[in-house]
Amino acid sequence: MNIFDFNVHLQPIGDQNVVHDKLAQEGTLFPADTINFFTKYWEKFKSLKGLNLMIFNKNYFHDKDENIKLMRFLDAHFESHTFTYLIDFRDDNWKTLIDNASENGVKFIKFHCYFMCLTAEYHDRGVEISQYAASKKIGIVICTSFGTSAMYSIDSMSFACKVADQVNDVPIILLHSGGARIHHALLLALDKPNIYLETSFTLPFYVGSSLEKDFAFCYKKLGIEKVLFASDHPYVDINHAIQENISFFERHHFSKADTQAILFENAKKLISSF
Repeated sequence: MNIFDFNVHLQPIGDQNVVHDKLAQEGTLFPADTINFFTKYWEKFKSLKGLNLMIFNKNYFHDKDENIKLMRFLDAHFESHTFTYLIDFRDDNWKTLIDNASENGVKFIKFHCYFMCLTAEYHDRGVEISQYAASKKIGIVICTSFGTSAMYSIDSMSFACKVADQVNDVPIILLHSGGARIHHALLLALDKPNIYLETSFTLPFYVGSSLEKDFAFCYKKLGIEKVLFASDHPYVDINHAIQENISFFERHHFSKADTQAILFENAKKLISSF
């Protein structure tokens, strides 16, 4: 089957630190590091025909020569690819950051609610940023994982609802499908036609639990055309994620055509649609 991974993170080569350290270190990486990363670990990615790279360094696209080399590398190795750019909502220069991202072909901006402590006091600014990004034809990606002791003080689904009420002309992707709140993500997506759910981390995490059936129900209820495969590599090994997703779709009687749509066709169609 063809695979498009909608959620791939980059890491310093050989790094084995804990999750939040890794997330912080992603902010230090540049295009040359990206090429080195894929070259070093190519066995992990050779099965992919497409991917969406998470970019956490706000200066990532600063060097035009490096950007050209990176694009040539990605064009040579993947049929389809794009970038999601983590936006620092506390940075007063966020418009400039979005403009620069747009000029470099970025398709999405990302709000990582836990990592960046996007509490309710910042929701209005996040909505304003999302509206500006949408005016540039940039979609919105929101981490909607649910867990840790901050699961109530940092309410990613509440933020997603506020953004969805104001942004309707570009896609909004809920990373991790809302986590344990998969039903909440479904209800929002049923209300707003530009909402998509993606499977990274959460689906493999809950395999074997009572929530597994809920994920199958919600994806079918929403419609498989609004579901995107993703791994969250390296936090979930990419090949493990592929295997767990395919096994999940088989156990819950998704057709082969539906499985292929989720694994590849939906994402490829999505990034070329706006």
